[in-house]
Amino acid sequence: SAFSEVPAPPPKEKYFSDCPAKVHLVTSCDSRSQTHLLLLPELPLRNKIIDDLIEASKTYDGLQVDWELVSPEDDENFIEFLKILKSKLGEKTLSIAIPARIRTLSKDAYNYEKLAKVADKIIIMAYDEHWATSKPGPIASTDWCKKISDYAKSQIPPEKLVMGLSFYGRAWRDDTLGGKAYIYPTLQKIMEENKVKNHRRDEYGVPSFTITKKLNITAFYDDETSLFVRTKMYAENEIKALSFWRIGQEDEAYWKHLKIKETEENK
Repeated sequence: SAFSEVPAPPPKEKYFSDCPAKVHLVTSCDSRSQTHLLLLPELPLRNKIIDDLIEASKTYDGLQVDWELVSPEDDENFIEFLKILKSKLGEKTLSIAIPARIRTLSKDAYNYEKLAKVADKIIIMAYDEHWATSKPGPIASTDWCKKISDYAKSQIPPEKLVMGLSFYGRAWRDDTLGGKAYIYPTLQKIMEENKVKNHRRDEYGVPSFTITKKLNITAFYDDETSLFVRTKMYAENEIKALSFWRIGQEDEAYWKHLKIKETEENK
């Protein structure tokens, strides 16, 4: 929470009593500065949040850390944080969801090799190749995902590696005028470019103008076919496990292409 507290978790016995699968609790922190403070070993926040997370996941089969705003400068503190979590979880699974990489960075809190020495499972979020403010393009093209999985295989043991697939799309508009703040000279330029002849004034003299434009919207998304192609690539690349963000958003026809393979781990 905003006060660095773990909210009461959804009771596993209430929502998952009939679920035969293992159910893990997920923790997230959506502030870079708050993440930094929670990871500092000299502050009492770190030990408190660790104890709270252990308590919150007590009835679950494991804990997943999905902290996506860890600064590179906090790399060692993040590793230490995860080590303490793992030691207190004991035999339960500690998994981490981390961003896509195609090479090792000189300074990175999400160093694949280092994290793989601590966590039981590493989930690579192989999506957002294109994002809200980028140019239009696939959420996760198969060629891009192949590069990520090739790199991940070189850093993470196969039994720990999980590749993430996206179950969402994104749309871009070709007009970027709306929803922004502008300085006066820029507004004058916009008026000139769009041949605005007159502007209105309200009773207090505040001017305004309206531009009418034709708009194109481009959307990229995944369906049964694209998901199957990417899944087939992962299978051919000897990836043993997949994750999805998130179930409930997908083209349901995709599931007919998958079958759970029984292993000693998931019996």
